[in-house]
Amino acid sequence: MRKSPTYQAILAEGGEEGRIEGEQKTLLLQGTRRFGSPGPATVTAIEATRDMDRLEALLDRILDAGIH
Repeated sequence: MRKSPTYQAILAEGGEEGRIEGEQKTLLLQGTRRFGSPGPATVTAIEATRDMDRLEALLDRILDAGIH
């Protein structure tokens, strides 16, 4: 069973989901530390972002972002 394509696909999907949730959590934690507690719209937007490249880009830019 562990070698079946379906099982492997489920594992891969679960791993990707875990990475996305980890990136979202890190983004919220770093953003809170840098800018203060996020509003509901910000939290919703981050939680709706499912693209790993986008989340990584946001994490990369958060350290250089200024407070407006």
